Amino acid sequence: VLQVQQVEETYNSYSTTINSGATVNLDCSSGNSFYITSTVNGNWTANLTNLNLSANCLTNVTLLIVQGATAFIPTALQIGSSAQTINWQGGSIPSGNNSKKDAIAFTIFYTGSVYNVFGQLVTFG
Repeated sequence: VLQVQQVEETYNSYSTTINSGATVNLDCSSGNSFYITSTVNGNWTANLTNLNLSANCLTNVTLLIVQGATAFIPTALQIGSSAQTINWQGGSIPSGNNSKKDAIAFTIFYTGSVYNVFGQLVTFG
């Protein structure tokens, strides 16, 4: 008899106000999913801390953003305070969606010396 067990991942809540141009530290030591319910006043930079990847490995980081009347997203990404290039689906930075929930997924490949980051945004609600 094959038993399948449920897979769970802890998500991190972030509710501190995010101002335009701010760098927001997102600590990955307890999980790679973030539920962002902050008041957001402009586009911002996500800085992933404690993202411990071995060479030739990859991971996914998900940000679920509860948007207000005007939507904003992280238009830049850092890993350990080092700027990364985001290769956005479709080739350009997407726009958030007012009064909706936006899920931004970053797939991150680490070669041992370079991170390759692929980003996409999906809207719900």
